[in-house]
Order: sequence, then structure tokens, then C-alpha cells
Amino acid sequence: MCMDDQILSAYLDGELQEPWKSQVMAHIEQCPACRNRFESLQDLDQSVKAADLDPDLIAQSQARVLHKLEAKILKPTKQKFLNRKIKVSLPSFIGIAAAFALVFTGSLILGNSRQARSLVPANPAYNSVDTGNVVLVHNTDNSEFDSYTVEQAIQFLDKNGYSVNVKQ
Repeated sequence: MCMDDQILSAYLDGELQEPWKSQVMAHIEQCPACRNRFESLQDLDQSVKAADLDPDLIAQSQARVLHKLEAKILKPTKQKFLNRKIKVSLPSFIGIAAAFALVFTGSLILGNSRQARSLVPANPAYNSVDTGNVVLVHNTDNSEFDSYTVEQAIQFLDKNGYSVNVKQ
């Protein structure tokens, strides 16, 4: 099994203890792929140690990097209202969904009961009428029912086969 670059780098820096140090050395001697990688790490290490870095150049680069970090990471950015992320926990989301379902269902029930109450006349003389037997009649022959009297409407219904029983 070949060594990874971290183990080879630790061996190069002298950070490995025995018995791992001798095992890595034996593996490098017999594995050409690991030997090539170890030699490239040695070349890189020597070039870094041989580099003559100017302290002024390092300070300028460091200041430039810190300025970019402050500008992009540390500076708070204002978000538009519509682009904000809203984080809601799962229990809160379930509670909100249940409340919405309850309000929606309640409004449907109340809306239907208001529609049913609007079909019953508000006149107290009609309170004894059984609304379960009342059927809405639609104008289908374009005649004006508003001009009929109650007697004419009863005669029309009797003529068309409806049984009408009116009590006062």
C-alpha cells in the first residue's frame, strides 16, 4: 500500500517516530511511485528553503490579503427584504401549517353556514318553514316571475306537476 503525501511530508520533516519511520523508509526504497513523489517533495522543500523572500514584499502581500478579507468577509452586507432567508424549525413549521389548516377549515364552515342562513328569509313569519323541503327554482323560459302573484305561481307549479301545499 502506497503512502500518502502527508506521511511522506512528515517523514521528510523528521516528525515520524519509530517503527513508522523505518517502515516508510523501507517502502520508499522498494516503491518507485512513492520514491518519485518523495523526491518531488524534497525538491519543493529545498526550493522553499532557498527562496529569499523580502520582508517588505511579505508585509505588502499580507496587508493586501487582510484588506480583501475585511472587504468581503468581515463587512456586513445589507440584504434586500425579499432575498432574506427565513429559517423555521420543523415543530414551528408544523404548528404554523396546523393553524393555517384550522383557520381555512373554519372559514369554509362559517362561509357555508352563512350561505345557508341567507337562503332562509329573515321574516319571523317564515321561521316555521322546513328549509329541508325548499328547492330553489330557476327561470328557464325567460318569463318574468317577478310579475306573477302567489296564486299564479301556485297554479303554474300545479300545472307542471308539482304538488304545492300552502298553509298560513
